[in-house]
Parts: sequence; structure tokens; C-alpha cells
Amino acid sequence: MKKYTLKISLFLLVFSLLGGMTKAENYYVDFESFTKTSYASATVTLGNYNWNFTGSVAGNSTSDWKVGSVSARLAGTTKSTSNAETTKIEMLSNKAGGIGNISFQYRKYGSDEQIPWYVQWSSDGTTWTTIQEITATDVVQTFSFDLNQDNARIRIIANGFVTSTANGKRINIDELYLTDNGSQTSVANPTFTVTGTIKSTDVYWNSAKVSISSSTAGASIYYTLDGSEPTTSSTLYEGEITITTTTTIKAIAVKSGMNNSQISEKTITISAPATASLPFTEIFDGNLGDFYPFSKTGDQIWIASSYSSGTYTKFAKMSGYSGGNKENEDWLISPEFTPASASGITLTFASATNYNGPALQLKYSTNYDGFSDPSTATWTDITGSAAWPAEASSFAWVESGNVSIAGATPVRFAFVYTSTTEAAATWEVANVNVVNSAASATPTITVTEISVPEMSANVGKTDTETITVSGANLTDNIILTISGANADQFSVSPSSIEPVSGTVTDASVTITYSPTVESNHVAVLTLSSTGAEDVSLNLSGSATVSGLNPAVIKGVYARDGKIFVNAAVAGMNIEVYNTVGQRVASQVLKGDLNIIPVSTKGVLLVKCGSEVTKVILP
Repeated sequence: MKKYTLKISLFLLVFSLLGGMTKAENYYVDFESFTKTSYASATVTLGNYNWNFTGSVAGNSTSDWKVGSVSARLAGTTKSTSNAETTKIEMLSNKAGGIGNISFQYRKYGSDEQIPWYVQWSSDGTTWTTIQEITATDVVQTFSFDLNQDNARIRIIANGFVTSTANGKRINIDELYLTDNGSQTSVANPTFTVTGTIKSTDVYWNSAKVSISSSTAGASIYYTLDGSEPTTSSTLYEGEITITTTTTIKAIAVKSGMNNSQISEKTITISAPATASLPFTEIFDGNLGDFYPFSKTGDQIWIASSYSSGTYTKFAKMSGYSGGNKENEDWLISPEFTPASASGITLTFASATNYNGPALQLKYSTNYDGFSDPSTATWTDITGSAAWPAEASSFAWVESGNVSIAGATPVRFAFVYTSTTEAAATWEVANVNVVNSAASATPTITVTEISVPEMSANVGKTDTETITVSGANLTDNIILTISGANADQFSVSPSSIEPVSGTVTDASVTITYSPTVESNHVAVLTLSSTGAEDVSLNLSGSATVSGLNPAVIKGVYARDGKIFVNAAVAGMNIEVYNTVGQRVASQVLKGDLNIIPVSTKGVLLVKCGSEVTKVILP
């Protein structure tokens, strides 16, 4: 589907004379009363005009382009006819007043080839003058012309071309208005011009803007948006109106000294982009469902198709081949899905392909508005997350497997088809399912022991404690680290535990306290793993020195007013006392010869930790 900005002007031309003057007549044909459906001639008389249709008048047909009405379908050339001049609409005037204004809406029929048509007039039915050339497209257009000629005839014709008969060249005509060539005493009816992103006739995505005008200079326009009849007490039109919900707008034009116009009205339907609840399934049963086809390049588009038998009999299909390889870029975009949790959503589908050509791509977006050109949004390519059939694999179906998108942000998926003039494969997509992703199990770490008992050791010795560690749903190793003020006084083994299939069961971990100085020590053991909540245990230890342990003090002697201590371990506090208990010296040992000056003579006590030895200083 391509984006169109549609401007449809509905010409309702009503003329009348003031009292005492001859009333001008106006005629309108919407073709709803016609029942002829074959390609044949028809003549209908309305008022003073004969409407001759040489070609086709299609009535009550669901294929008519204007929803809710019927149109005349002119066959410019068909598969059996190459002379377009045999098909035309011709309007003949029987009265001297002639034709004032003519207007009608037109559009190309179906997928027929676009060709030039001509609006012409004649005063004798023999010599014809072209008013304007028109070329019908997929977009509804309006032709309007003030002819103002007596005894005028009007026709719409494709003049005598001869082309290939492979494709039809038809046009649809609707909403045909005609006025007499008389005096205008009533204000011209208001006309509406609508702009916006069109979804279909009179249906717009999200919002539309409406302008109202009257061809009568100086006329004032009053309008309503609630479906009520407008009067001069209604809202005065002063500028473009924004429509955000489905609305019927009615308007009337007035001017001093002239009759009020008739009331014009138009219903504008506003369509919101598709959203879908989960779980979601689309099997493309006869249509594309809530999927939105957006064609960026080329005339070929995504369609719903089917087989009579096979694994999948209904599917969405896209081919860039049409009488040859064509360049295309076409998106098939899903409705918006809102995940139930941060676990996200999971997509599955089946795909099949045949013939050589670029592979189908799979993308997703969290900021696409649902109807604009996809290039206005950010798309992430996840083609590699799905399984796909091989190129030219004779339409063998392949299941995609789970394609998961994490996060709670609303998401749209898109299947993106491309082809070139060198290669154009055919791709089919079936059985699309989207569900909320199952919440993944949270990794956990467990320590059997609630706390680690306090440890104690003499300086230079060790103490150990053991804890039991388990883990579940792990995606990474359990890492054990020690931190804190006295982390260097403790160690742990092992420092990493590897899970087996995400599990650790009753792993034994040893914590060792190895004090190097006499003191109380604290630290923290932390167990961590990706996605799991950390587990922390407090560690504490108390370090002492047991007397003048030969392992600490190698020798003590005194001379020359000094005490000499040969120490093997640094960090111990050594103190010297006299015989009455007064401390006369103290020092922290270093791990070799220590010299402690002392001014007191005689018997002295040397204390290290809880042990005391006696020396005599002469």
C-alpha cells in the first residue's frame, strides 16, 4: 500500500433565480439507480438531459471504487476490443439553455493500464473540442469545468487508439453533476478538500485536515461536526479543521442578497493503526488480516493466497515477477504487540520460496507508527534469528523456530521483500503466531551456613572454616572475592565455581585466616554470578602471639644500656618493665635484630604477647 495525500472536492452546483426569474435547473447522477452491469449501451433521461452511455454502466457491483455507491465503468479497450472510440459517455442537451458547469469524479478501474481520456464538448454533435485531458490513477480525482454554452453536448472518450489487447483500459466515473447555462442566484454549495494519509476512499490514518470553500466570492461558510444541520448560528469557518475521530462534517454557504446554498456534507473515517492482544495468530484466510502491506518500490504487492492442499493452504504471498522480473521493495508489517513483562514476546511462522531472488528479511521496530513509510522508523534486522528455506526450494515449508524479543516495549514485526530486474523470487508466509515469552528462571546462589564463625590464630599460623555453596539457573560461574579493611588476612578456595547445566550442588569452599600481625581483623566474602543476587558473608579473626615463641623470638640479651631482640616475625609489640611493674620501653618488632634503648639498670622483664622473659642490664 502506498501513501497518498487525497484531495477530493465534491462539486454540488445548485443554481436558482430570485423571484420573477426563470429557475436554472441542475442534474446529478450517482448511478445508484442503474442496474445494468454488462458492457453495453444505455440511455437515461433526467429532466432536460439525455445521458447516453455507450460502453458500460455498472450497478450494484461490489467492485465499484466508490464505497456505498455505484459508478459508470467505461471500457476504453478490453481484451476483445482495441478501438477505444467505441466506448464513451455522451450527454446531450435538449434545451436552448445549454450546459453551464459539469463536474464528476474519476478513478482508474482495478489494475487496468493508465491511459489518457478526453473531456470534450460540441454544439452539433459532429465537431468536438477538447476541454481537458485526464489520466485516471488509483487516487480519486475530480474534474470540474464551467462550459457555459448553449445546445452543448459533453462526452468523455479515449480517442481511437489501437494497442495491445493484453490488458483492459477502463475508467470509473461517478458523482456526475450538470447545471443549466442559466443565472446563478444561490450561493454555490460548499466543497470539502481533505488531506492526510489515506487508507482508502474517505478513510485516513490517525487524522485528516479539512478545508471548506465556496466558488461564490465573499460567501461565509458555517459548519457542524456532530452531524447536525448547520445554520448561521453554527461555527463560522475560518481555517483548516483537524479531524482525529470519525466525523460527519456539514456546511452551508451564505451571502447577503443571495439564496443560501444547500447543505453539503462529508463523512471522514479515521482509522487507528492496528494493535493486537496476545496470544495472536494470523493464517491469512482470504485477506492479510491486521497485517499492513506497504509498497515502497514497484507495482507488485503482498496479497493473501491459498493452495488446495499441502502443509499450509492459506498464506501471505509476494512475488516481484510480472511478465518479467521487476524491482520491488514491499513490507508486510504486523499489528503492534505489547509484551506482558520484560521477558518480551516470541514470534513463530512458516515460510516457503521458489525461484531465484533476494532472501526475505525479518525486522522489528519499537517506534513505527503503524502507517507511515517504514524508513521513518528504526528497524532491527533479526533475519538471522529464524530458520528459512533455501533459495529456489520449490515451496517446501520451513518452520522458523522461536524468534524472541526481550523487553516490555510495544513491538511490530515486518517481513521485507525485495526483488530486482535480474532476480525476483516468490515468497510465502503462513501461520504467524506471537505469544508472551515465558519468564526465564532467575539465577540464584545459596550458602547453607547463615554466617561464618569467628576465626583465631597466632601470628604466623592459620585457621579455616568451610561453607557449602549451591546455585540454580546459572548462566555463568560463581565468583568468590574477599574485600574490606583486612582482606589481605583472609583467602578463599576455590575462587570460582563452574556450574553444570546451570547448577552447582553442595560445593565445599574453604576460608583461611592467616594473620601477620597481632590484632582483630574483619573482611567480607562475596559470591556473585551473572543475573544472580550477590551473597555476602562477614569474616572476622583474632590474632595473638604466644609468649616468646622460638618461632617469633630467636633470642634476647642485654648490654651497654640496650636490650637486643632477634625476631623472626615482624609486627609483634614488645615491652620492657622494671621489677615494680613500670613500663620503661616498648617497640614494634621488625623481622631481624631489634635494639631497644633502656635507661634503667638491673633486673628487667621483657614481655611479648602473653609471654615474659627476664634479663639483667648491668
